[in-house]
Parts: sequence; structure tokens; C-alpha cells
Amino acid sequence: MGRPTPWQCTTAIGWTDCRQRPAARRGIWHLGIWHLGIWHLGIWHLGIWFSRRGPCGRRPGGGTLAPPRRRPPARLLAQPAQARGVKAYAGLAASAAAGAVAALVIVSALAPGAAGPATPAPSAPAPPLMTASALSSGGSPALGDPSAPVTILEWGDYQCTYCYRFHQDTLGTIRERYVETGRAKLVFKDFPLNGPDSALAAEATHCAADQGMYWEYHDALYGSWAGERTGWITRGSLERIAGEAGLDAALLAECLDAGAHRAKVAALEAAGRAIGVDATPSFFVFDGERFVKIRGNLPLAAFEDAIASVGGGGPPPA
Repeated sequence: MGRPTPWQCTTAIGWTDCRQRPAARRGIWHLGIWHLGIWHLGIWHLGIWFSRRGPCGRRPGGGTLAPPRRRPPARLLAQPAQARGVKAYAGLAASAAAGAVAALVIVSALAPGAAGPATPAPSAPAPPLMTASALSSGGSPALGDPSAPVTILEWGDYQCTYCYRFHQDTLGTIRERYVETGRAKLVFKDFPLNGPDSALAAEATHCAADQGMYWEYHDALYGSWAGERTGWITRGSLERIAGEAGLDAALLAECLDAGAHRAKVAALEAAGRAIGVDATPSFFVFDGERFVKIRGNLPLAAFEDAIASVGGGGPPPA
């Protein structure tokens, strides 16, 4: 098998990621080889330095007073000149060999999987982020059968153009073929990339959830979409959309005034960044053991393949 190209999907321990990424291993070994070359160059110049310069690091006659040169010991003068040269070069070779060993140790320490320096064990391990329970909880109420074998998690922004296109073009088919048939459930988590207006809209959806109408308001917001950073999301528009969707607009306004879900929206965005979400829409399709990440508004076939690969069964229903 050849080395995968940067745009190929990679799979390891039940995790599939089709996002383009650089080859880190090559960079680490290049760094090790670079350090090895620098080490050898330093050893070589160190030998030249001591052969041509005095102990103070200045050449005699170079503008400063050179220290007096010491006479070699009598036992060294008694040796043939050739033997003295061989011993000098042997010492230099030994130093170079020691440098090479040290450089290889550096390379081994930087190589993936190498055990680094010992660090104190944390007092309490952080909860795992990439588990089915962690990904499923904390966001919207699940749409569909809670016991469905597959979960489709979307990280989105209510001003995002491609999120809007996904909801207009693809989501309806996914709901019809997979959610309504019990094969998958949907969960939405907020990732307000487009600033405070997107965060305010996200807060409003959780205020709608307090009234038991999260998905009705969620769909109404995307149905009222009017571009990115165009000013269409305001307190007035959010309350108007709530009334049109059948919510109690005054109750939603009170919820927004109190900032009841402001911290929740910020926590969801932080959680997304912690697991590598950096664009909207981003999706995680999983069944508890296998995970597939989809980045962007890909065609319906990409979602069908992902659902099938994580245990969603055979071909999608006609």
C-alpha cells in the first residue's frame, strides 16, 4: 500500500476523517535530520576553532592582545608528529560520534509514539470528548427515535450560507429516509462563527426549547435566513419569528433578557473547538464505536455512505 495522499480519508480505531491534513511524521523526521546535520557541523567547526583560535576566542593579531601560547607537555613532544595527529583526529571523531548519538536520541524523542519526559499524573483525568455520550449531550433535543442506532450531529451557525443550503437541499431527504424511519436521529450544536448575532439566535433556540419547540423555531430561523452579517438577526426579528412559529414571543424575550442560555452557547462553541471543529457546517456521524466526520455541505451521497459505514444498514430506502 502506498503512502496516502493529503486528500485521502484516513481511518484508525473506528475513526474516519476526510479532512485534508499535512504529513506530520515527515516534518518530525526532517527536524531530526536537520538537528543531526547542525550537530555535526558544530563539532567540525569546534575542532577548527580550537586549532586556529586561542582560549579567548580571538585570533592573534585580530585587534586584541592574544594570550601567550603554552608549550605542549614533554610527553606529547616525545611522540611522533603523525601519532599526535592521529590521536587528535580520533578525539574529534569520538566527539562527532557522541553528537550523532545525541541527535538520534532527539529524533527518537520527537518521533510519534515515543515516550516523552515524565510528567506528573493529573489529579483528576479530564472527561473524554470523543465519545457517543459526550457528542450527543448538551446540544439540542434529539430529533427522531432516541434509540436510533446512528446519530447525526451538526455543528452550525444560523447565518452560515452553507448551513442554510444544507437545510434547504439535503436535510429534508435525510429526515425522510433516516430520521422518520428510525434509522438515525439528529442533534444540533451551536458554533456561532459569524459573531454576536449568531450567538443571540442560538440563545433564542434554547429559549424555544424551554417552551418545548426547539426544532420548530430552529427550522423557522433557517426559513427566514437573509445572508451572513446582513443585520437580519435582531431582537425584534427573533421575537417576530417566534410568534410566527407559534411560540410565546414575550416569554422568549424574557429568556433572552435574562441571558439564560448565554453560557451554554459559549460552552458549546468551546467544546466544538476542542474536538477540531473549525468550520460550519461540520458533522459527526457515529454509532457509539465508529465515527465519521464530514466537513462542509457535501452531497447527500456522502451522508448516505457515512450512515451505512457506521452501522446504518444497507442501501438507503427509495
